[in-house]
Parts: sequence; C-alpha cells; structure tokens
Amino acid sequence: MIIKSARSTTSSLVIRLLALLYCLAAICLTSAFSGTRATPPPSYNNTGFDGDILRPLEHAIKKKRSSAGVLQATQEELHGELERVPSSSSSSSLSSSYKPYRPVNNDDDINQDNYDQQDRVKDNNVVTLSSSNDIGAPTSASRWKRRKEIAMGLAVSIAITAGAAKVGWLGADYTNEMIARDATMTGLTSVLAVIMNRSITMGYEAGKYDSKTGRKLTHILSAPLFIGTWPFFSGASGARMFASLVTLTNGYRLYLAGTGDAAESSMVKTISRSGDKSEVLGGPFIYVCLFQLFIFAFWRNTFPGVVAMTTMAAGDGMADIVGRRYGKNGYKWPFSDGQKSLVGTVAFAVSAFALTLGMVSWLIATGALSSSLTFDIMLERILAISCICALVEVLPVGDDNYTVPGSAALLSALWLR
Repeated sequence: MIIKSARSTTSSLVIRLLALLYCLAAICLTSAFSGTRATPPPSYNNTGFDGDILRPLEHAIKKKRSSAGVLQATQEELHGELERVPSSSSSSSLSSSYKPYRPVNNDDDINQDNYDQQDRVKDNNVVTLSSSNDIGAPTSASRWKRRKEIAMGLAVSIAITAGAAKVGWLGADYTNEMIARDATMTGLTSVLAVIMNRSITMGYEAGKYDSKTGRKLTHILSAPLFIGTWPFFSGASGARMFASLVTLTNGYRLYLAGTGDAAESSMVKTISRSGDKSEVLGGPFIYVCLFQLFIFAFWRNTFPGVVAMTTMAAGDGMADIVGRRYGKNGYKWPFSDGQKSLVGTVAFAVSAFALTLGMVSWLIATGALSSSLTFDIMLERILAISCICALVEVLPVGDDNYTVPGSAALLSALWLR
C-alpha cells in the first residue's frame, strides 16, 4: 500500500513537471518566431551618393566618435554631416561646390571636419534616416511587438495549463469554475505586474530617481503585489501551477533583457546598477527564480514561502534605500567592508517585520492561510525572524540573495505553524 502511494505521488509530480515544461516551451517558442533586432545603420548603396564622396565623411565620423569613447554615431550627427554633401542630382556641380575633407587636430586630439559654412550645400534630396533617435535603438513598434509575443506565449501557457487541469493532471479536485477562476487571475496578475514595472520605468525615465532606487522599488513591490492576489486563486492544489506562470513570464523577460534583447532595454536601465545588462541575470533573476521555487514548494498554504519572500523583498530593498540616504555618516558594520550601516539594518528589520505581518494577516483573514498561534505569539516570532535575517544580511557569509530567504524560510518552518 505504501509503495503504491509513493508511486502515485511520484507520477503526480512528474506530470506536473511536464506540464510546467510545456508551458515554458510555449512561451519560448512563441517569442522566438520573430526576435527583435537593433535597427541597422543606413546603407550608402541606395542613397544616391558617390562612395568616394562619402568615404572621408564616414572616416571623420568614426574618428570623432571612437576618440570620444562612443561606439555609434547618433542620427543628428550623421544627418548634419550628410547635409554638407550634395545629392546625385547635383553631382555635376561637385567640382565647384565640394571641397575635400581636411582633418584638424583640436586640443582634445579629436578629429573633426573643417568645412566652411559658405561651402554648405542645401539640397532637398537629403537622405532621410531612421525615425529613432539612436541608430540601433529599439523603436516603440519593436517593443510593442515583443509585448504581443510574450502575451501570446502567456495565453498559450494558460491554455495548456487549463487543459492539464481539465483532464485531471493537476488534481482531481479541479472544477470548470476553478479552472476559469485561476486562468483569469493569472492573466489579471500578469497585467498588474506589467503596469507596476512600467510605472517604475517611467519614474526612472522622468528623472525622479536613479537606477538603484528603481531596482529596489521593483524588488520591494513585486512580492507583496503578487502575494496579495493569492487569495483570489481557487483552493485547488494545482492553482500554484497557474500562479507560477506569472513569475515564469517575468523571469523570461529578465532573461531577454540580460541577454541583450533590444525591446527590453528599458528594463536593463531601470533594474541594473550600472546599466550593464549582465546585472539583470544576477540579483533580479535570482529573486524571480526563488519566488518560483517557493510557489511550487509552499504556495500559500504554509508560512515559509510567504515569510521568505516578504522578508527578502522589503528587508533587502529598504535596507539599501534607507542606508544609502541616511547611513553614510553613521555607524558602519566592521565585518561588511564598511558598506552596510546600522541604519540600514534597522530599516531591514522594521520593514521586513511590517510587510511580513501585513501579508500573513491578509492571507489568514481571507482563509488562504491558517495558524494555530495566537496573534501576540505570531507577532513576536515574526519580529524575531525579521531581526535575525537583518543580521544575516550584513554577515560576510555567502550571498544574501540566498542566505536571507533561506534563513527566513527555515525559521518560519520551525516557529510558525
């Protein structure tokens, strides 16, 4: 009897894993049919200009931009250089109107053209370049195209997961009403995630805060926004499979941004410290992967997953924001290379405690989570977990992306039941 039960459990886990892999494949394959590419530089072959005329201009632009440390010429600079050259329709007057390129060395050793303004030829047949401000920059059309591809992949994944629930692969307790509820909530939650990310990006682009603050705002708000929607999913055990599609989609977007996808360049600017796309595959990607793991392992039925994610989100995020602003001249921990302050640690403990208590209380009030502890005991233990994790965060042991949520999950499994 025990062997039969074990085999049944194993088969159920394998089926759920296969369903997840099908969902992942649907997202990847749907998005891979037409990738976003950077806009290539304009070709001189179809412009009507003679290649010998444009060659010194191209050389001047390359010299000027490479010495300044910039890899690509902007549209305005290229357009300004090309305006000095007549089109093919007036090529017969080149001998009288065009003067050869003469490089001049400035004090900064930057080569630039020295054409006289009187030699400037204004012609209506000037080459029209791309409408984007920067050559190689993604256009709004390419971004919108990528969004539609990801939305289509998510829709296919929801349909596949709904089909798995319909045939009983995600548990025998699924009804048609539950499937429709979970599918709807997956779509709505994904839309909320996009709105939140776009709002933070718009704030950064408007200059209201720097990229570090934008990164931490995303870090702080992602977990509570998602966890707050969990009570609206059905009570079926397979509801976590639908919910996992939200983090799976966000993880895929992070992967695209971290591997240089042009349509996701705005995400790189917002959540990376230095603008380097490789940073996206560090802390932010780990954050989403851990969230995915906790959904599968614990979902909303037990404390470890909820406590681990709220502690990591609020604690680590607020410690950085408050510490950088108010802890510069305060006490610094000697065992953290002088980078982490007491003010930041206090902010970690207070914010982690407040968010964790709020999320746990919300889940208990809605019936999604149950506990045998009284409110006072639960409050004291959540406060203790928050303080211990705040100290773990400043210890020079391991990576706090792992040590903080791991400690929170372990302590909550021992103290919160």
